[in-house]
Amino acid sequence: QHATGGHTSFLLGQLSNGWWYYYIIAFLVKTPIPAIVFIFSSFVFWKPKKDKDNIAKMVLLIPVFVLFGFALSTRINLGIRYLLPIFPLLYVFLSFLAERFSFKDIRNLAKNKFSFAGIFGVIFIVLISWHLVSSLRIYPSYLAYFNEAIGGPQNGMRYVTDSNLDWGQDVKRLKTYVEKHNIDKMIVDYFGKGNPKYYLGDKYIEWSANKKQEPGWYAISATYFQQANAYGDYQWLKNVKPYTTIGYSILIFKYQI
Repeated sequence: QHATGGHTSFLLGQLSNGWWYYYIIAFLVKTPIPAIVFIFSSFVFWKPKKDKDNIAKMVLLIPVFVLFGFALSTRINLGIRYLLPIFPLLYVFLSFLAERFSFKDIRNLAKNKFSFAGIFGVIFIVLISWHLVSSLRIYPSYLAYFNEAIGGPQNGMRYVTDSNLDWGQDVKRLKTYVEKHNIDKMIVDYFGKGNPKYYLGDKYIEWSANKKQEPGWYAISATYFQQANAYGDYQWLKNVKPYTTIGYSILIFKYQI
């Protein structure tokens, strides 16, 4: 019933009980660009009639297509975590691409011995390095990873929320921020399973978007902020610039009437 009825989700500024293309968008913005290039290249270089590894590749790809197809058919649009089982299979599939390049080709290129294999080898190493740096730069906020095509994690909430970005994981960092800035009271609209009061104590004021605004410090989870904006409940913050964002998932505002 949940799968057919859907679940209210956010995508590209809109709310709905499900989009068939939700997981395509999530995959494209949450997957490192080098990995997307590798996937595309693997299909370009694949010549089924001449490939001795056809069976191995099909064993890897059939579950990928089945799982992705199932994701497209469901109305439960809650995050790329539903696609996680395909990534180990895809990365093993991509390893076949690496067989086409060798360091010998790259060394020959360095000696002015031109070869397309050498050029592709250099591109391959650049993409691998990009993938590594892109993954390390997001530390420790791995859940909030978004690729450079959309401007990185700081722009992620414009595209998708929920477990793609915000699962309440930054509440402890919120506590650190409140203590560091000597904030007496923090009005919190929190999305997650944690307990903000446990971390903030008497400084915590529970809040939801349908309440009447009052002056003070606000900590609003990105998921609730985008959902409420779609309904118009946070329009009073439309022209208020966030002081900062905690771990990419909690927006901090100081509102004055």
